[in-house]
Amino acid sequence: MLLANAGFDHAFQPVTFTLEQGHWISLDLGGATITYEGKEKRIELGLGTGGVVFLPVEHTELTVGPAHLTRRHFIELFTWMPSPKTKTWTLIWHVFEVVRNDLTGITSEELVTISADRPPMGPSLDVRGMARLRLNDRGDPEWAVLTGPNPRAGVIESEGEKRERDEQARARAAAEARVDWTRVRDTQRVPTLKYSDGNGCGNVFVYGWSDDRTEAMTIRADIGLLGLSTAPRTFDVASQLSNLEVQVHAYERPVRSWPFCTDVLFSRGPEETWRATRGAVTIELSPPGVRADAPSAYRATIRIVGAEFVSAVGVRVKQAQPITLSAIVGWMPG
Repeated sequence: MLLANAGFDHAFQPVTFTLEQGHWISLDLGGATITYEGKEKRIELGLGTGGVVFLPVEHTELTVGPAHLTRRHFIELFTWMPSPKTKTWTLIWHVFEVVRNDLTGITSEELVTISADRPPMGPSLDVRGMARLRLNDRGDPEWAVLTGPNPRAGVIESEGEKRERDEQARARAAAEARVDWTRVRDTQRVPTLKYSDGNGCGNVFVYGWSDDRTEAMTIRADIGLLGLSTAPRTFDVASQLSNLEVQVHAYERPVRSWPFCTDVLFSRGPEETWRATRGAVTIELSPPGVRADAPSAYRATIRIVGAEFVSAVGVRVKQAQPITLSAIVGWMPG
């Protein structure tokens, strides 16, 4: 069945790579077999289809991190995919990472398209001039397409970063499942000033939301004019109204998609905005590099104490408990 799909000219060469002691991977036309701690796991890749032609499989090891102490193992496959209608071949770069007994897909990138009866396979084909795995200035691994009309690169997340993101997504999904989306509230109510989660973007914009998703707090700070850095700095809201904005948004109904850090806006219904006129705001920034898909991103941690908020009709409310919000900023929505 594999030969019926791939044909007899696929040029695939089965290969086995030793990764660590007791850890290796074998690849054949159908997929991969990983041996780890005495157990085998078979993974079907589904690449041997449509008359594809393979270049030799490559194993790339990168020693990552600031001290270059962690070894990460990647499998690279370069495949020529034919298009019989146009009589062309497209070279596709597939990158996988071996993590224990799993093979995780990292990226698949089109590198070049040529017109030919058969694609080039010899030394004249410089695939490393087209694409490669490398370390960036912070010692993080990244894939990079070097040629063509759209050179591009992306940082490859670590297992811990992926796990943290997945856990956060599960926690947020569980929290949303507890929301009563039919609830209707008075927009003139006094805000609770209690927030269970948050997000951010820009330089610096952080927002948090309440458990019932009918209330949100936003903090906008000018990183340059306020001189923000990795050292905590505390500001008096009353004296920084043009450079530091703290607001509370009280909505009539629970909000599914927040109107912050996005180019897509949805109708949210009536709301009341409360503006902070006094209080102390402490802002601390982490070094950049906390987000794989945005290398310049960093984490902003904001603590607010003693704040007073005033509504559009002049009602005032004082903060009873400190508020701390933390989110990744330094990136912009696509």
